[in-house]
Amino acid sequence: MVRIDSAASPAEWAKDPAGSTQLIAQTFGQACDVAESYGERLAAEGEICWGGMHSWRQMVRLLELVNRPRTLGFQADMAHTLLFTLGYNAAEDRILPADFQWEQTNRLEAALAQLTAALRPWTIDFHVAQNDGTVKGSGSHDKTGHHCLPHDPNGKLDIVRDAAHWMCDEAGKPTRAFGISAGWMHVP
Repeated sequence: MVRIDSAASPAEWAKDPAGSTQLIAQTFGQACDVAESYGERLAAEGEICWGGMHSWRQMVRLLELVNRPRTLGFQADMAHTLLFTLGYNAAEDRILPADFQWEQTNRLEAALAQLTAALRPWTIDFHVAQNDGTVKGSGSHDKTGHHCLPHDPNGKLDIVRDAAHWMCDEAGKPTRAFGISAGWMHVP
């Protein structure tokens, strides 16, 4: 599959949210036409740095607006989707409260369950990853996710438990929605 994004920052998108989302949806729809002609699928990157895709609610809205689930799905990267729960680029869509403390694992798990319930039906590409709960800026990316190694002492995710939110249904049964592919891997 081919990963796509809006190529707009959240700040640029926010100048005209409705118009920006419409333009992104139209563009993604045209991309779906091309992808279908080649037998490909598209995965919208789940990263907070892309306008119109910068929050879990906006991502679901965009996917529903395009409404091409056989061609366009969601690319979930645990390091990035964790940040949806914190609302870095969309405070109005944060799931975890502003006073959240990382020791409150029950609150984190509930937030991840809510997030994945909304995005799992659209998810066609999944990356197991760790995040230390921070963002970084790079080039045109004002705030984007910060990966760290799985065993990083500052890592905020319990990788096995939290990956299960994406890989299992609400009852905890594996969905087997994802295959295994040989991709980029970093081993220290």
